Amino acid sequence: MLRRSSQTDPNIRMRCPRLADLPPPPPGRTGWPWTVETLRLPTQRPDGTPWPRISIVTPSYNQGEFIEETLRSVLLQGYPDLEYMVIDGDSTDGSVDIIRKYAHWLTHWVSEPDRGQAHAIDKGLESSTGDIFQWINSDDVLAAGALGTVATAFAGDHIDAVAGAVRNFWHDTDRAEVVANRQIDWQSLVLEHRGSLFHQPGVWLKTERLRRGIAHALDFRYLFDWLLIIQFMERYGSIAYLPDVLVHFRFHPQSKSVLELAKFAKERRAGYEFLIAESGSRRLRAAASLALRRFDFYSTVRDVDADRSMGGLRSAALIIGSLMLSRDVSLTRFAAGAIKRILLRGAPGRIPGQLSQ
Repeated sequence: MLRRSSQTDPNIRMRCPRLADLPPPPPGRTGWPWTVETLRLPTQRPDGTPWPRISIVTPSYNQGEFIEETLRSVLLQGYPDLEYMVIDGDSTDGSVDIIRKYAHWLTHWVSEPDRGQAHAIDKGLESSTGDIFQWINSDDVLAAGALGTVATAFAGDHIDAVAGAVRNFWHDTDRAEVVANRQIDWQSLVLEHRGSLFHQPGVWLKTERLRRGIAHALDFRYLFDWLLIIQFMERYGSIAYLPDVLVHFRFHPQSKSVLELAKFAKERRAGYEFLIAESGSRRLRAAASLALRRFDFYSTVRDVDADRSMGGLRSAALIIGSLMLSRDVSLTRFAAGAIKRILLRGAPGRIPGQLSQ
């Protein structure tokens, strides 16, 4: 059943509500964003110009345990021009009741069946009118003051993206770590160069640039953000890096990053094929083709290395054949070590499996 509400005219600037305007927090909840709000920014920037409009989409599906904290962390930013949308995938766990509690302060919300997280984000992007775009998942928390920090960093039209740090935290534990985005260039991401690190919640993009020439991988469950940022950075490479923590990224037993981590790697091959088929850039297609050949070669090495029933000669033939198909693939220490184990597997006087012990 379709459930929908639109509250705000997109032509009207929407200032974030105050703490006193929102529903009271659940019993026992204190601190940010339950009983603390961000200091409200003035209506104009120091130079007298208006703040850029920031559009945020929260894709949601059955995250009723966490979504209220997400909503409050966005709404209590004290920012002068926020466009906030919640795109729910027809949740059945009480999420919709929580969204309705905050509907008065949302630009738009909808609850209806969709094709997943990527589709929900794309629906929000289509409706966005802001200068800056981001999505905040319904189990994550926007850091206090993040919107003002991001808007200030987008100084001048030459900045295409802003990348801050992300605090990963494990739900109901004291475990946490801060991860800084770095070296987010398209070649490093495609070819997996050391030193490159992309953590999506910390990366904010110019909305108009995101809409131009970017193929959206709507049917990908795990890597749609990786495919999006690769294409974005290949076209628009100016990025400002910030040391500030912008988002708190939650790990919990039901999150994809915990429950389905192994499936991220399995989707990577399809990601390379997507870039080869959908990208309008010749250089990006060439890089993705090289990455795909590397992926297939390393996959062959892993499979042969893991198959202890396969003899040395047959193993060597498979490795050499794969390498001939991937002549431009450079050997990593992992691949070289695995190949050594494979080639020595059938050597006289050796006990099978001895080298891997």
